[in-house]
Amino acid sequence: MVFSRADAIRRTVPRLASDTLWYSVAGVVGKALALLSVPFLTRALGPSDYGLVDLSTATAGLLAVVAMFAGDIPLSRLIAHAGSVDDRRRAYTEYIVAASFLASVMAIVVMLSASFIASAVWSSPGSEALVILSAALIPISGVRSALATLHRLEGNSRRFALLTTLDVGGQVAFAVAFVALGFGAYGAVLGLIAGGSLALVVTIATTHRLLATRFDARAAADLIAKGVPFLPPLVAFVGADYLARTFIAGSLGQAAVGEFGLALRIASVLALMTAAFQLAWSPRAAAMIQGAETTHIFGRTLLGYAISAGLVCIVLVSAAPEVVGLVSGSEFAGASVVLPALAFAAVLAGTHFILSMGSVVNGGSWMVATSALSGAIVQVLVTAITIGALGLWAAGLGAVVGRAVSVGLLAPRVAPAFGRRMVSASVVLVAVAVVCLLIGLTATDPTGSRPLRVLVAVGAGVALAGFACTSLGWAEKNPS
Repeated sequence: MVFSRADAIRRTVPRLASDTLWYSVAGVVGKALALLSVPFLTRALGPSDYGLVDLSTATAGLLAVVAMFAGDIPLSRLIAHAGSVDDRRRAYTEYIVAASFLASVMAIVVMLSASFIASAVWSSPGSEALVILSAALIPISGVRSALATLHRLEGNSRRFALLTTLDVGGQVAFAVAFVALGFGAYGAVLGLIAGGSLALVVTIATTHRLLATRFDARAAADLIAKGVPFLPPLVAFVGADYLARTFIAGSLGQAAVGEFGLALRIASVLALMTAAFQLAWSPRAAAMIQGAETTHIFGRTLLGYAISAGLVCIVLVSAAPEVVGLVSGSEFAGASVVLPALAFAAVLAGTHFILSMGSVVNGGSWMVATSALSGAIVQVLVTAITIGALGLWAAGLGAVVGRAVSVGLLAPRVAPAFGRRMVSASVVLVAVAVVCLLIGLTATDPTGSRPLRVLVAVGAGVALAGFACTSLGWAEKNPS
């Protein structure tokens, strides 16, 4: 039996759902382990030391993402048209070599700049040793993530999920153990290094058969060149959040950095579905060709994401003060002020990613970089200008405005890849933003405003659920 292109694309949807489920399970387990450690770490370290740990992990995380240079996107297209298994293996090896080289260079630069980073960036003179420890995390995290990506590109979502869970679980276990032994912030970072190293060894053992013994250095450099245009959307807002931490450290102190970092971690619960979808969607979307059927799937994907992410965001925001209090106690109460904005910013970040994959099909990759960088610049400027007057509110405001700018710039360029459902998705996002604003205004009064928050959240949730039933077509007779 011969399948048409439309049939082939339809057949990818169940597999997409299956892979997304596995990535979601891994993310949920990993996030659950991480969140279970937060009550202990926040109470054992206090806001100031927890802020230093947050700066350490943010530094390593940002540069590890840069080291991976968004190479999985051009690599997906490359292996989709590979002529043989050997060609695939060489492409994988060139990707790992490129990521390893970039991660090592960045680690060396951070180590050599430890004094400057501690005093000027972290506003914490005397923390040079902690900066050096964070530098060691860069190649460990970057190379492990790049190796695990090979399983994802091979379609082995289960193995990828297990390796990711092992990485998070090992880091959390060692970090908690070292802090419990009295090593403080240094112990937490040492624990992350120990757990990450263990996961790296296991990942190497499971991926070495996918790699070739020879590679082309020029091809590795060419892969970097093709991946860099997609790096800004992955790293721009991570970098903007990092700069927000530096502004907070300079204006409000390390304790406020701890509150901001806690709010980001709680908001990342919402980002689980975004991250899982990204992992499952990008290899398939990168291989698609523009056409009516592709537009249909892209449009339904964007609208489905907007509705589902919006519902999760509303639920999280409606319980923000209670969640913060339960996780870390009254010392971190400021986190509930910025959490609503950060949660909605996470929704916009996922939206931008889906639009960026549409640009791969539409041939407008350059606009992905432009929109992401423009939005990140706006976020940094808004945060820097308003932090003196608004405090932590400024960080949330900057995150939302910056990501909204990036989505607004990219959406018109890739509209043909999504069809008319882009308008519906935009309406949903605006509605979720209004709901988050209304709920966020009451975040400073966790008890007296609780009935109002619940009422707004339930009403918005019911409205979104009803809209989903009519727009996504669970009972839709005309799929076009």
